Amino acid sequence: MTRTAIPRAAATDRGVGGNAALVIAGAASLSLSATFVKLADVTSGTAAFLRCLIALAALVPMALWELHRRGAMPVRLYPMAIGAGVFLGADYVMWTASILDVGASIATVLINVQVVVLPLIALVVDRTAIPRRFLMAVPCMLLGVALAGGLIGRTGADNALRGSILGITAGAAYAAYLFLNRRSTNTAPAIWSPRSAWPPHRQP
Repeated sequence: MTRTAIPRAAATDRGVGGNAALVIAGAASLSLSATFVKLADVTSGTAAFLRCLIALAALVPMALWELHRRGAMPVRLYPMAIGAGVFLGADYVMWTASILDVGASIATVLINVQVVVLPLIALVVDRTAIPRRFLMAVPCMLLGVALAGGLIGRTGADNALRGSILGITAGAAYAAYLFLNRRSTNTAPAIWSPRSAWPPHRQP
């Protein structure tokens, strides 16, 4: 028993460490997107279009594989999918415009207002309870966003106010995208094709 328990624990530790490394690498890669948008020197619409176009190279094969494995998506999920896509596109365009106005670093801070907006949407729509510690942290987060965007003080950017509003609105749009994506994920297993291997989930 002892001989088999030790390798299993070691394997578990390695698995956790490997997952953490992947998360860190993914976060580092995502954090560079604002810098690349700034260096590309194109309009916000062009940058958003190209980001989506490049993503299709990976997403189309994955979508075809899921279609083959699970069957067609139920019709009732299409409104959520379309709505999520609209919010994501709005996020891309507004965030890119924010980058051009206030810079990559500040725009990256502003869009994180999604951390505040997403739980509020879940509270209003799904009546999901918000932890008290989150409510205590919200004023600090909003103050940080206001300071970073120049809503309090000055940033030196020519279009600081417009860039800040666009960055915050982009964060709100991304929060709406995440909410609809979560709704779709929680709804799909109960109404998916019989070929689905997903376990059932409870509605939020």
